[in-house]
Amino acid sequence: MAKSKKVWIANNGFEDIAWESPLEPGVFHMPANTVETKPPKFDPAKKTCKWDGGKWVLADIVKVPTPEVKQPPMPDKPEIPEQEKAEDEHGEHKHGDLEEFEETYEFKRALEYGLPHEQLEYITENGLEAWKKRVADIKKKYPKP
Repeated sequence: MAKSKKVWIANNGFEDIAWESPLEPGVFHMPANTVETKPPKFDPAKKTCKWDGGKWVLADIVKVPTPEVKQPPMPDKPEIPEQEKAEDEHGEHKHGDLEEFEETYEFKRALEYGLPHEQLEYITENGLEAWKKRVADIKKKYPKP
């Protein structure tokens, strides 16, 4: 059974374990940044403990007050005037300067192609040649003007 001994971490004084070498009895493998000298008793909630190369140094933990953060006031909601609904001579609503949306061949093709991840899924499930045929059919259905 492997032997061990207590060692202490130099940055905080907490306990660690050094294990005996299986090839060299009596030689212990020290974890990085540990010492064999036991630190004095201290409350880690109130004090820090560090090894300075020759002795343990205890220091009070300085509590820095956290500044109070105040929530800025919310701005008033701006009033948005209602737009007048104008009708043309046929009783249909006018849209002002808005242009009528025209479904171009590019738009129609894009709808049928689907999103990129949908196209990849189609290729994965049906193969690249099937996807190429599908694209050709869509282009035939919605040709360039």
